[in-house]
Amino acid sequence: MALTALSSFFISNFKWVGPFGPLHLLSVIALFSIGIAWRSARRGDHQTHAWTLLSLVVFALLGAGIFTLLPGRIIHAVLFGG
Repeated sequence: MALTALSSFFISNFKWVGPFGPLHLLSVIALFSIGIAWRSARRGDHQTHAWTLLSLVVFALLGAGIFTLLPGRIIHAVLFGG
């Protein structure tokens, strides 16, 4: 997941602020969450580790799904027409 988040910084086809878009915000959140999960695992805090990773997966799927369906995206055109 960290590699995917890092690789997203080379994608710039949906821009909001300069070369950055909503995908980059999700990537920053993902990298931050991975850091929290890693730190809690190293400290032996299994509950925080599990909840952080579960939240990361759920919100990554929801966030990616929402941004995929925005107007102007290919999936939006396929599902809703033109």
